[in-house]
Amino acid sequence: MGESGRHGGQPLHAASIQAATDGGPAGARAFKGFWGQGAHFRIHNAKTLQLSEDLPVMREMWS
Repeated sequence: MGESGRHGGQPLHAASIQAATDGGPAGARAFKGFWGQGAHFRIHNAKTLQLSEDLPVMREMWS
């Protein structure tokens, strides 16, 4: 998941955590990454920020 993804007018990572926490997990958080591999095996990293502002975002949820 990249930081540019959106759902319902808000960032996708925020929307997915909100939807999950409505269902009952004890907690959730999102981390903005500095390096990741995209769906088409394209590398996204902070060094190529001028080329891509779609850095990876990781979600974590626990009960």
